[in-house]
Amino acid sequence: IVIDDTLYVYYGAADKRCCLATAKLDDVLDDLAAFRE
Repeated sequence: IVIDDTLYVYYGAADKRCCLATAKLDDVLDDLAAFRE
């Protein structure tokens, strides 16, 4: 989910928890571009 240039990623942890990670979308795209072939 992207809201106001922030990427929100929900994920499960140890089958008992639901967690949320956030990052600036531009930072994620910059990191991914560094590994482009």
